Amino acid sequence: MDQDPNAEVESAAPDAAPASSERPAAPALLKLRRDRFPLMVLLACFAIELLIYMADYWLNYRHIIDRGSIRRLFTTTTEDGIASWASQTQTALVAATLWILLFVLRAKGVSRWQLLGWAVLAAFFSYMSLDDGAKVHERVGSELRRWVEEQGDWRLDEHFPSYSWQFFLLPLFAAMGVFMLGFLWFQLKDWLARALLLTAIGMLVVAIGIDWIEGLDQKHELNLYNNIAEKFDLDKICRERFRKNGYVSVQHFFKSAEECFGEMGANSVLWFLFLRHLMRSVPGVNLVFTSKKKRDEPDD
Repeated sequence: MDQDPNAEVESAAPDAAPASSERPAAPALLKLRRDRFPLMVLLACFAIELLIYMADYWLNYRHIIDRGSIRRLFTTTTEDGIASWASQTQTALVAATLWILLFVLRAKGVSRWQLLGWAVLAAFFSYMSLDDGAKVHERVGSELRRWVEEQGDWRLDEHFPSYSWQFFLLPLFAAMGVFMLGFLWFQLKDWLARALLLTAIGMLVVAIGIDWIEGLDQKHELNLYNNIAEKFDLDKICRERFRKNGYVSVQHFFKSAEECFGEMGANSVLWFLFLRHLMRSVPGVNLVFTSKKKRDEPDD
């Protein structure tokens, strides 16, 4: 009597199923072009920063939206809007890129001094991400000023006309800027990277200068915002367009430019440089997820 061939297939099927279910999944592969990806990130950041600036102008300051709580979403001069969130997120991504670069260079076997330099930069940008959200330097500066003035008759505003954090903490930020410039100058060898590094540092210096002017009293002789408003008689046109006087309007737009094109713009350029250096240092990065081995499981 002939045996039905289908019976063999059906009986063998249950035995084959467990083998296929235990087969490991193929790893996901994400390919990024090293000659394009950093540039795409840079251009995307610039586009977002321009969009944030224009949204502040049209939706917030031109009062296209009348609801104040909604307009605050688009303002660039407070810490509770979309611009602030974008700045914090960008700084966190820059920090994450530096930590990845640090571990990649460590696996590559670079010297301890180079690793220490990259670790300092990664820690600094991690702190700056925290600072953006928690306003650490402003709060610490205010407390230091209060503590110093409680010790005697000395008053900070008699010796320093702007924000207190700049008097106490700006030297530390300046020292960090000098270190970053010196360290990256020797790490980034080509002329384009060095030119962009100088550009980013210059943008940060300008941003701090704008912030220093913002902290001056309106009638201070070095208050550029008040000088511009008075020289060009901007009160009338600003009240008609923005419902604000000339001084407040000039101050707002300088502050907005500082946030979007000074701080965020500098971070965009630095992020580009870090991504470019990372993708030139190694051909790729493998991230492998493992689990605890069973006793009878052979080694890979």
